[in-house]
Amino acid sequence: MKNKFTGVLSVLMCAILVLSVFAACSVKDKNGENTTLGTLTPDNSWTPGIADYVYESITISKVELVDLVKDALGDEISDDWNGDLNALTPEQLEKVEEHAKNEGLTVEKDQSGNTVIKKEEMVTSEASKDEINQLMTKASVKDPSNLSDEEYERLSQVAQSEGFIIATRPAVTNANEEETKKNEVVVVKPVTTIKPAPTTKAPTAAQQITNATAKPGKTTKPAPVTTVVYKPVPIPGTVAPMPPVTTAIPASTRDWTSTFKKSDNDVFVDSVATNDGGVAAVGITYASVSDNLDDGGVSSALIVKYDKNGRVDWSKIIGSDKTTTFESVDVLSDGSIIAVGYTASDTLDGAGEFKCPGTIEGIVARFNSKGELIGNIKIVGGSADDMIYSVKATADGGYVIGGKSESVDGDMDGLNTPNYRKCFVYKCTKDGAIVWRSVLNSRTGLIVHDFAINDEGSIYATVECVGTTYYGDKELKGTADSVSKCTIVLKLSSAGNLEWYKTLYGTGMTALHSVAVSIDGGCVVAGQYTSGRNGNTMGSFEGIHNAGNAGTADGMLVKFNSVGSNGEGVVGWTCPLRGFESDFITGIAKINGGFAISGYTASTNRDFDMMPGSGDYDAYVYIITDLGATKDVYTFNGSGADNARAICSNGKSIFVAGSTNSGDIAFAECEAKGTKAEAVGFVSCLTFKK
Repeated sequence: MKNKFTGVLSVLMCAILVLSVFAACSVKDKNGENTTLGTLTPDNSWTPGIADYVYESITISKVELVDLVKDALGDEISDDWNGDLNALTPEQLEKVEEHAKNEGLTVEKDQSGNTVIKKEEMVTSEASKDEINQLMTKASVKDPSNLSDEEYERLSQVAQSEGFIIATRPAVTNANEEETKKNEVVVVKPVTTIKPAPTTKAPTAAQQITNATAKPGKTTKPAPVTTVVYKPVPIPGTVAPMPPVTTAIPASTRDWTSTFKKSDNDVFVDSVATNDGGVAAVGITYASVSDNLDDGGVSSALIVKYDKNGRVDWSKIIGSDKTTTFESVDVLSDGSIIAVGYTASDTLDGAGEFKCPGTIEGIVARFNSKGELIGNIKIVGGSADDMIYSVKATADGGYVIGGKSESVDGDMDGLNTPNYRKCFVYKCTKDGAIVWRSVLNSRTGLIVHDFAINDEGSIYATVECVGTTYYGDKELKGTADSVSKCTIVLKLSSAGNLEWYKTLYGTGMTALHSVAVSIDGGCVVAGQYTSGRNGNTMGSFEGIHNAGNAGTADGMLVKFNSVGSNGEGVVGWTCPLRGFESDFITGIAKINGGFAISGYTASTNRDFDMMPGSGDYDAYVYIITDLGATKDVYTFNGSGADNARAICSNGKSIFVAGSTNSGDIAFAECEAKGTKAEAVGFVSCLTFKK
């Protein structure tokens, strides 16, 4: 649903090798159907007793036959010859047969005594899902059906090093076929027969392709290619297959944009679609609680409820003489709106008992449809600093909250030892009573940033961490390896028990703080990463470079399967979003057929070549499919800095929220205007076309 920036492919797919007709020659698939492939004749110098390719004799195609006869007979054959060998004179047929043998082909007679010309073709088998996933991951390929030149080069190099054959299917245009899409990735692997007692190391597929020739002195003909068709399937360990993606993502129109100004700095950081078709957005304002005037640098928590047409239904400012914020918002099953954050004050109007005056404590506030507080603002914490960063409604009418804590008493009593910091997940009733608590401990910082809950009630959480982290007595693998900030993805049961985790880290910073549930009950996490001068030389994104200079941020999305393996999460695909400047992903929302991604960028190239570059940063909404392929981009830009910080959807519309310093272009018609010195909050609505 969201994430603030407070501090992308192993594509999930099933590779089905659909054997389709080219104007060359064909091999048989496992069902006995022919598919046309380039000619590849075995090299008889290969040492027997090793892993050899398997070859079949197949009749050459009509196109090949015509070329063969023209080569053999030259001017003796007319251009309108129909391909019937029986129409040739005995002398012409003898020349053709001799020429065929010289070309390494086989000449046979069928039962009727007619001449049949055959060739030997290498048999290929379909690459497995895991093999395809590994190739795509190592090559950082985002959309295998639409490869850039750079992605194709990387993929070819990776495939060759792994012993696979990969190419692009050529465009074909004739009277009977439509033009085939260019840059369609194709992958095959040769079928091998392993013979006993090998005495010599078998050559790789790439080496054998290089060595194989039709005849000594002849030019090697093209390697066989077979189109790969993708559809979503489970990764190993999945309980049930992922439903096929049959729904196309409809285009959207921008219905409205509304801005909100109460001070010189009003910022929305999260949003949620409400039951009446509208949206609620939360964040901060520097307006005072009493008279809505700038009070000199102390932030207050802000919540604004919009109707479906972008008009303000109500707004509330909660604050005092010290910093107070709302960081996250959701709608409970009874329709009430719940907002969470933290405060350094101990004099908030409507607040319950403070745990320890003078510290930072978490706050939880519920509002009815009129914007009135339901009960007291709940205070969460102990005698040290405690902050809440995320809230998500649960199916039983309650909610989960998450954040970070340095306390060892109060609501944190018994959860760690002194000198350790923790991040926490608490399950609460709608009235705020704590049902269960779950924590991670570290000597360095930890923060729970976001939640997503699937239909089974399992909870996905994203955790920011640095250094070694523990879940109880268990050290989480990978956290100690990170040289910079990393992200831990947790899957908890509805009772708070750890089902699996995965540490995402690299050479630089990894901050994938947003999460949404995927179509198969897994999740997709989203955020940004950086790498060093030589790219990511270790960790989750090894081999992936930043698109710009070392140290600039690029966007990244990672899909996880619902079921883990050996206690760790299983990655289905990755999808980087990269430009030459810094690119930030701040939120993700599930939509029909895919996901909507919010963020902001200074780039105007690569994955952001559609961005106008109007100001310091431009806001965007990126639409991707369930398989991580990018589809559409919508921009929200002015001459100032425009930052989309959160996104949500009700199935009919997408709502993006954030802040802007602009008062022109996309924000020209808005009542409240930002300036270079002042930011206003904004919410925009995109509605799917019917």
